[in-house]
Amino acid sequence: MSTRVHAWLGRLEPLEYSCESPGSKFPCLDLLSLTFLRDNFPEFMDSTSNKNFDPFLFVESLIDQTLKGREFQASYHATTEDLDHPPYSIFDCLDINRGLLSPTASEALNVLESGSLEAEKEWSAFKWKLAAFLHIQDIFDAPLYDQADPRALFSQYYFYYESRNVLSESFLCGLNGYTIGASALLRVFIEFSLLQTYFYRLINKSRSYRCLEQYFEKSFNPSWNTVLRKALPNDDFSNTVRFRIQSHLDGLSESTLHPYHPDHSSVQHKTPNSSHSLESLYFWCLTNVTLESVLWLYYVNFPLLFHPVNILKKFGYNLPGGLLIDESAGRYIRKSLAEHDYQLFQGYSESQQITKDILEWHSQFPDLSEKEIAATWNVDNGEYPGPLAGYAKLMANFRALRIGMATVQRSFDPKPLSDAALEAIRTFKGWQKIRKRNKR
Repeated sequence: MSTRVHAWLGRLEPLEYSCESPGSKFPCLDLLSLTFLRDNFPEFMDSTSNKNFDPFLFVESLIDQTLKGREFQASYHATTEDLDHPPYSIFDCLDINRGLLSPTASEALNVLESGSLEAEKEWSAFKWKLAAFLHIQDIFDAPLYDQADPRALFSQYYFYYESRNVLSESFLCGLNGYTIGASALLRVFIEFSLLQTYFYRLINKSRSYRCLEQYFEKSFNPSWNTVLRKALPNDDFSNTVRFRIQSHLDGLSESTLHPYHPDHSSVQHKTPNSSHSLESLYFWCLTNVTLESVLWLYYVNFPLLFHPVNILKKFGYNLPGGLLIDESAGRYIRKSLAEHDYQLFQGYSESQQITKDILEWHSQFPDLSEKEIAATWNVDNGEYPGPLAGYAKLMANFRALRIGMATVQRSFDPKPLSDAALEAIRTFKGWQKIRKRNKR
């Protein structure tokens, strides 16, 4: 049986909005802005399909959307079967709105899904990795250590969710033929992933969220040498993972993030401003190996990913909130690795004391009957839909809640810059004054 549930969670966060300028309601909407709208929202501005598009009304709709607050969407696929194909689409894994794909991106994705490149096995393996990456979030726990701000329980996983956003943008760049942008963002994806496990380990070692609170309060970034050293366990097995990640970081720096050798130029395989070449359609191969290295990073930090359990049977719908993953997620983890690699990572996980402790704690709970499981269903969640569907619904809602709570709303001054401030940043004399004020 396979059940899939989508959940949406709306969170109202009214923001003060100010847009005042003499002479024009939206003075910033110049020709460049209109060109951006035309290129990125063809359904609104296509001269052949929508000649009545009003750019000002479109911007007003975006303002209204901002004032209403953010809305979050999540899905969960629960199954009791061993699947031959990944159950999630690219859009589910990366939270991409298919309706907003450009014609170029749609054509490229259709080619990849059709098998025309004769790389069906590799493409399927890539999608299994994406599914595993999506399910990693289900093991995130939130220990009740002393913390000044209870939101830290959720915001500690900001880095994972932001890395997913970065991976999504990288993939969209690739679909549109922007291979340099797609590759450059992969380094940012790795860095966010390293920060996630770095802070996770630091929080649990210090038994405090203070390090995380300081990061958000002061934007304090530890050195990357420190992050790489402390983001993984210090043992021989993890050192191989650390070496691989460092190698990817170095390679991405050399090929895209900094001025690179002509060998890495996209002009080598396509003409400037063209959409795709045959080579650029394989952009996802680099994404695939990069994603695999990030999965390894999580696998050594969360060894319980290799020990799925029947959560319903022990807890019913009183979910433990992390620590363990269910058998569905376990299948995706297994499919994300070659079998010999899976056996190595599983062996490593079995050697970890935390694995033994949590599995022993789990075994102390009695098995629940189907009737007892049903009795734990909260009527506030609607009519009881059955064991598997109920579990999928709760997990989808829990994911949406986590996404919404992970990112702390930014604080900023909504007042527009004064004419003097604008003048200072647009002229040589202005920058000269700024330099002297900063004694440089």
